[in-house]
Parts: sequence; structure tokens; C-alpha cells
Amino acid sequence: MVTTTEEATINKFMELSKKEGFEQAATDLSLSPFDYSVTYSFNEDVMKQLESASPGEILGPFKHGISWLALKVKGINKVESYEDFVASKGYEDEKRNVENEKFRKWYEDYIKKEGLSFAFNDEELKYWFEYVQDQSDESKLLSLKKELQDRLFPGGEFDEGVPDLMKSLYVVLLEWEENKLREYKTFLAQEKLGDEDKKKLEGLEKLLGKLNKEEVKKLIDEVTSQEKAVVKNLYSIGTSSYGVLSRAVRFFPDDPQVVYDYYNYLYSQMKPMIPYAKQDMQTMYMLAQIQMGFYSVYYSDKASSDIKFDAIYNVYEMSKLLGEATSASQVLAEMQKQFPDKLTYDVEWQELEDMMSASATPATP
Repeated sequence: MVTTTEEATINKFMELSKKEGFEQAATDLSLSPFDYSVTYSFNEDVMKQLESASPGEILGPFKHGISWLALKVKGINKVESYEDFVASKGYEDEKRNVENEKFRKWYEDYIKKEGLSFAFNDEELKYWFEYVQDQSDESKLLSLKKELQDRLFPGGEFDEGVPDLMKSLYVVLLEWEENKLREYKTFLAQEKLGDEDKKKLEGLEKLLGKLNKEEVKKLIDEVTSQEKAVVKNLYSIGTSSYGVLSRAVRFFPDDPQVVYDYYNYLYSQMKPMIPYAKQDMQTMYMLAQIQMGFYSVYYSDKASSDIKFDAIYNVYEMSKLLGEATSASQVLAEMQKQFPDKLTYDVEWQELEDMMSASATPATP
């Protein structure tokens, strides 16, 4: 499977995959394929196509939450009995869903029966609770988004003093609205719609109003402009969560500091797995993507000398942790040439020589 939040990217991927194959198309577009077991709790459109799919077939694109995805079918395990279901990977997911639904129903009945209620003293948590409670009610989500818009953009100007948790929720809601608008735009671009798409378009018109192509485009621009402003603010105040960094690198892909921070975060999360990486092709692929990210910073004309050094040092360190002494030697030579005063290079070269000697010496029985 590959995923992206960009509809244009997934469409380009589907086009390339027909010519070059699934893996090569992913490489060309810097997407990271990964294995995923699809269960019946997944997107309905996916399940319909999987029912008649064959191994090796490429399916998509599909919309799932705020993401777009495409699948390459490795195999299909049909569940034809209860025993098959219990033995399948989807059993625990479905069991958990049923348990959660039963608890939610018990909780609602208990609150109603006992005449209980509660209130939030923390305004930020109140907004997030409303979002969590009303995710299935799109009209309430739109109302919540508009309420937060009045708080964050009074008179059209961004109020940076609004609490950060409210800013982050507003970004989530803007992404939701943006996806709805892009879906609307897709339908308007089609000359002929099937019955199912007509129903979806009618639902969007009921939610967002009846819009023409220019109105939809204008709204998308407004939404993305606000997203960019809020994400920039959250990043600038030092918020270093993956949620902020992944969005910052989307809006500011040419800022070497943003790119470095994003890949450095991924590297910090992946580092404990590096000693075992060669046992898993997916982990190796992800590490290769991180290395490419660091190299993009190192070769950027906009990057400062310090950021360049930090980026190339991480590549060097990663090569050492992977036990790739030859690759590490090549990177170290480049570092010594460009940053002669940054490291005690004699010590580093000795460490690499020891690594090479250890790998070349036969193990004693």
C-alpha cells in the first residue's frame, strides 16, 4: 500500500504504476510502500474491488480519512466461516470495535438513567471533546470549524494568541473541509456522474452549498492559506510533534530547517530499530527515504553550514549503525573535506578501520 494526502500525487502514482509497476512508481514519487492487511472494517470502496481482485493487481485510488491510498494485492484470504473469522487478522479489530460500541451505548444509557452531566472548565478540551463526539456529524464539524474560525481569524486576521490546542484542532478541521472541497471539485470536473457519485455530490451541496468551479477553487485557496498560517505559527513556537512537522514540510518543502527537523524526527523514531533493520525491507526502505531527506538538506543552497553538517552527520551515523563501514567512509571523507574542524577525524577513521577489520576477520569456532 502507498498513501498520501495529495490527490494529485495519488493520481500521478496510478498513472505511473500502469507503465512502470507499483514499486518503481512509488520510488519516482518518493512514496513509501508498506504491507497492510485489509479487513472488513476498512473502506467500503476498497472491499468491493478486493472481492474480485487478483494477486498482483493494483487498485485505487481510494479516499480514506484525510488520505488517498492505492493497493497492490499480494493475496486474498476469504473468511467463509466463524472459525475462519476468529483465525483472521481482522478478528481482533472487529472485536475491539464491538466492545467500544457496547461501552459507548452503556455509557450513554447510564448517564441518561442517572441524570448525570459534566462540563469542561478547560475551553481547549471542550472543543476537542466536541470534535471527538461529533466526527460522524459533518454539519456539526462544519459549525465547529466556523466557530473556531471566528476565534482564530477575527476580521480575517490570524490571532496568534489563541491557545495552541485550539489551533491544532482548527488545522484538523481545515484539512477535513479541504478534502470535502477537493472531492467537490473532482465531481464538478467530470462530465458525467454515476448514481453513487451523484448522491455524494448532492451530499456535498447540502453540506457546503451549491458552488461552481471558481467558488470551490476560491474556497480551497482560502482554506489552504489559513492552514499554512496556523501550521507556520505552531512550528515557529517550537511545536515538534509529528503532526506539526509533517504538515510543515508539506507547506514549506523548500525550507531546509523544516525539512531537517522533519527527517530528524523520523530518524529519532527509527534509530532503535536500526540494529535490526536489515531483517526488514520496509524498515530499510524508510531509512533510505530518511537518508535522501538529509541529503536534500545537505545539498540545499538555502541551508546554513550548521544544518548541512547536522544533516550529513546523521547520514554518517546511520551508515555506522547499519554496519556499512564503506559507505560511512565515503561520507566521512566528504565531511572532512567540507567541515575540517567539526570532528576529531582521526578517532572516526580509527573506528571505521576497526569496523572493517572486525567484519573481515572470520569468527572463531
